[in-house]
Amino acid sequence: MEEMQLPVEVLEHLYTTDFYQQSAFNAAHQILSIYYRVQPLAPITVALRHTAIPFYEEPSAGHEQQGSTESFRFIEWEDFSEESVTLPIDKIVARMVKQMGSKDAQ
Repeated sequence: MEEMQLPVEVLEHLYTTDFYQQSAFNAAHQILSIYYRVQPLAPITVALRHTAIPFYEEPSAGHEQQGSTESFRFIEWEDFSEESVTLPIDKIVARMVKQMGSKDAQ
C-alpha cells in the first residue's frame, strides 16, 4: 500500500537518497527518500491533477481550500523532466527515470 492507498507490486528499487537533505519542516531533521518502480494492483481512485499543484505560503490554507493534505499529479511523458518537479531528490530521480525510459525505447 502506498500514499494513494493503492495496493501495488514493487517491481524494482530505483533510488535511495545518497546525500544530506534537510527537512523543510524541521531544520533538525533529515529526509530519506526511497523510490521504487511499481505496478498498481487496483484502479487509482484518488483525485488526480494534470496541471501544477499550487503551493501556499501557509500550508494549512491550501489544505483547507483543497479539503486534503495531499495532491497527486500526472505529467505527460514528453513534459516530464527534472524541471517539472520541485524537490532536489525528485529532480535526481526524474533524470534517472527519463534516462531509463530513453534506453527502453531503443
